[in-house]
Amino acid sequence: MGVLAGTVTVVLAGLIGGRLDGRRTAILAAGLCAASPAFVATDTALMSESLFGALVAGCVLLGLAIADRPSVRLGAALGLLIGLAGLTRGEGLLLLALIGIPVAAAAGSRGDCPCCS
Repeated sequence: MGVLAGTVTVVLAGLIGGRLDGRRTAILAAGLCAASPAFVATDTALMSESLFGALVAGCVLLGLAIADRPSVRLGAALGLLIGLAGLTRGEGLLLLALIGIPVAAAAGSRGDCPCCS
């Protein structure tokens, strides 16, 4: 289970890097994530950190997607991932304040929010 979540985290780190700065950054982000001793150590242990890392990376990627194209479906998916992160580790609920609220406020202030229009 930990190895699967770690693999998902590496892939999501690559997608986040690619979304932010292109292919070279995507490869660098995924490579650094895969070679990091901290990630390798948590993947081999049966602890919640590897799943939590994948959920946080998914929240960041969805936050970036909502910043580009706000939609109710993406917002619901972000809320689901934040809820799962909160169930995995208590500090996961901080993602609501760090990602969820700023993304919703930015979409609403631009007038792009499908719920508000």
